[in-house]
Amino acid sequence: MYKKTEKNKEINIFSDANSLLSDRSKRILEDEKSWYNSFRREILFRIDEGRFKVLYSEKMGAPNASVRVLVGMMVLKESFGWNDAELYRHCRFDITVRRALNIYALDEDVPVESTYYLFKNRIYEYEKESGINLIEEGFKGITSSQVREYQVNGHVIRMDSTMIGSNIANYSRYEIIHRTLCVFLKSLKEKDWDKFSKVDRVELEDMLSEDAEKTVYNSTSRDLKKKLIRLGVIIYKVIQIFSYKSSEKYKTLCRVFEEQYKTGGNGNGDIELKNKSEISAKSVQSPYDTECTYRKKGDKEVKGYSMNLTETISEDKLNLITDVQVEAVSTADVDYVEGAIRGSEDVTGQEVRRVYADGAYNSANNDKIEGVEVICTGIQGKESRYDIDISENGEIIVTDEKTGETYKAEKVKRNNRSKSEKWYIKTDKRKIYFDKRAIEVSMKRKLLKQMPKEELNKRNNVEATMFQLKFLLRNGKTRYRGKLKNVLWAYCRCLWINLRRIMLYSMKKIKESMKKAKDIVNNLTNSENTLNILTFYKKLQQEFSLVNFFVLFFLIF
Repeated sequence: MYKKTEKNKEINIFSDANSLLSDRSKRILEDEKSWYNSFRREILFRIDEGRFKVLYSEKMGAPNASVRVLVGMMVLKESFGWNDAELYRHCRFDITVRRALNIYALDEDVPVESTYYLFKNRIYEYEKESGINLIEEGFKGITSSQVREYQVNGHVIRMDSTMIGSNIANYSRYEIIHRTLCVFLKSLKEKDWDKFSKVDRVELEDMLSEDAEKTVYNSTSRDLKKKLIRLGVIIYKVIQIFSYKSSEKYKTLCRVFEEQYKTGGNGNGDIELKNKSEISAKSVQSPYDTECTYRKKGDKEVKGYSMNLTETISEDKLNLITDVQVEAVSTADVDYVEGAIRGSEDVTGQEVRRVYADGAYNSANNDKIEGVEVICTGIQGKESRYDIDISENGEIIVTDEKTGETYKAEKVKRNNRSKSEKWYIKTDKRKIYFDKRAIEVSMKRKLLKQMPKEELNKRNNVEATMFQLKFLLRNGKTRYRGKLKNVLWAYCRCLWINLRRIMLYSMKKIKESMKKAKDIVNNLTNSENTLNILTFYKKLQQEFSLVNFFVLFFLIF
C-alpha cells in the first residue's frame, strides 16, 4: 500500500545524533554547504514520490518504505561507486550518509535489503510493461526544479557520446554459441530432458560440463570449425524439439542460430556456418546481456552501450545535464540529436536555439531541424582535394586545391532512375561527379574555418562531463548487464554530477556576495557619513536580491 514520506519528522532528543556531538562536530554536521546537506536539499527533497505510486497497491499490503530514501540510496550507490554491502554499511553507520537521506534518529533503520531489491525490480518490471522509466521521470523532475530555481539558460546546449562496456566477459564466437545453448539447457525441467534420445542426451550433458574457453584454446582453426558446425546441428535440433516454448532463453537461442548459421542452399537442410563478414555488429555478444552490441572505434573495441549526454551552456550561470540517452553501442551519434534537443526542452521548458557537437553528429537531417542551429566543430572524413563554391550568379565553381585549376560544373541530365541532382567537372584525365551533399559539406568546411576559435571551444567542456560520468568505472565497464540497469546507472551518476555543479556554483555566488558586501562596508566607512545599521541594511537591500543574511551578519560584526 502506497504511503507518502513525511518530510519533517519528530525526533526523540535521546536518539538525535546532534545531541551527542561536540559543538564543533555539530557545526560541521549542520554546515549547509556540505555534500550531505546539499544532497538532501537538492535531490532527496525534490523527488516526486507520487510518480512511484503506480508500483504499489491502492489498498492491499503494509505501507511501503520511504520512496525518497530508496531512490536516494540508489543515487548514493552510483555516486560513490559502492557495492550493495558498502551502501548498507554507510547507510546504517555513517552519520553524514544518514543525514543525506533525512534520517536523523539513531534508532531509525533504513529499508532492509529485500525491500531495496524489490523496489528496483518493480521499477524494471514497470518499464518493461509500460515503457516508462520512473528513474528517468524522476531525473527530469529533479533537474526541472533545479533549472527553475537557479535560472539555468536552456537555449544553448552541447552534447557528446561515449561507449560503456557491459559487465560481460569477452567471449569468442564458439563461447557465445556454446554458452547460449548451455543457458537454455539449464533452464529445462527434468521432464523436458525426456524428449531427447539417449545419444543426444549424453552429448548435451557433455556439452554442459565442457569448458568452452579451453576448447577454443586447445583446438586448431580446422577442428574448431568442425565443432562449430556440430554445435549448429545440435542447436537446430533443440530448436525444433522445443518450438512451443516462448521463454527469453529460447528466443535468444533462436536468435544466435539465425545470426551464426544458415541452412544449406541445396535444399537438403544441411547446417552451414556463416562467414564472419556476414555477422552483424548487432548480433548477440553474450547470453547474459542480449541487448548489448559490438563496436570498434579507432583502436577501442566495446561490447555494450552508447551513452549520449546533453548539457546547457552559459558562461556566467550554472550548467546542468538535461538529457541522457542510452542505446546499443552500434548506434550512430547522428541519431541522438533530435531526441536530445526535445529531451532538453522538456526539462528546461525553453526552446533550444543552438547545439554544439563534434563532427560525428554532422548530417543532412540534423541540419534541417526547424528553429535549431546545429554547429558541428568538425566534419568526419578526409578533406576533399576539390573545393566547391557557388558564384554570385549561381554557377558552381570547383577548384583543384592541388593544382590551383578551376572548373565550371555542369549539371548531369536526370533520368527516371535518378534520385537526386548531380553535377560533374571534366578534367584532363576524367569526369568527376558530385551531389548536393558534397556541396553542403564543402560550404560547411568553409564556415568552420571562418568561425572564431572561442566559438568552436564551447563544445569542449562536455568532454569533462564524460570523464566525470565514467570516473568510477573499471576498464570502461559498469557493474551491470542489460540496457535498463545501465540506464538507471547513468541517470544516478548524472544527478550526482549536477549536484556537484550546484555546490560549486553556490560557493562561487556566496564568495561574490561576500566580496560585494565587503566593498559596501569599505565604501560606507570611507565616506564622511557615519556607518549605521539602517544605512547598511538599505544599501544591501539595493545590491542583493538573494543574499545569505547570516553571511552578511558575520561581515557586519
